[in-house]
Amino acid sequence: MAGADLGAMQSQALDTFQTRFAICNVLNGASILHSEDLSLALCRAINRWIVAEWLDRDPRLRASIVVPVHSAELAAEEIDRCAEDRRFVQVLMLSQTELPLGRRQNWPIYRAAERHDLPIGIHAGSSFRHPPSALGWGSYLLEDYVSQAPGFAPR
Repeated sequence: MAGADLGAMQSQALDTFQTRFAICNVLNGASILHSEDLSLALCRAINRWIVAEWLDRDPRLRASIVVPVHSAELAAEEIDRCAEDRRFVQVLMLSQTELPLGRRQNWPIYRAAERHDLPIGIHAGSSFRHPPSALGWGSYLLEDYVSQAPGFAPR
C-alpha cells in the first residue's frame, strides 16, 4: 500500500510520476484528543516518526506538522519545535474542530505558523464529538464525506 510503505510509495507515486516533492499528511486522532497533554505527546511522537521513517529516507519528501488543536499554546510550541526542520512545509488541521477554525482561540497557532512562513493545510475531518450536520451522524461513507463540506465554509 503506497500510503503505508515507503518503498511502495516511492515506486508507485514518486518514481512513476517523476515527482519532485511530495507532502506527507499523517491523519490521526492524536490532534483532537480530550487530554491536551496526551495529544501533544502523541503529535510530537508522530512528527518525530515522520522525520525518522519517511523524511530522512527520501529527499523528495516533505511533511505537515501535526498539532494538538485543542491547546493553541501547545500547538504553537510544537510548530516552533518542528519548524526548525525545513522539510516541514505546513501545519495540518482538520476542518471541523471543537470550535470553528477562525475563532480567536486558534490565533496562537496561526501566529506560530506565520512566524515560520508556514501555510495552514486544512483537511476534511472533525473531532466527532458532535454530529457533522443538523441531520445527525451519517450511515454511509458518502454521507460522511458530503457532511464535511460545511466545515470548509467561512463562519
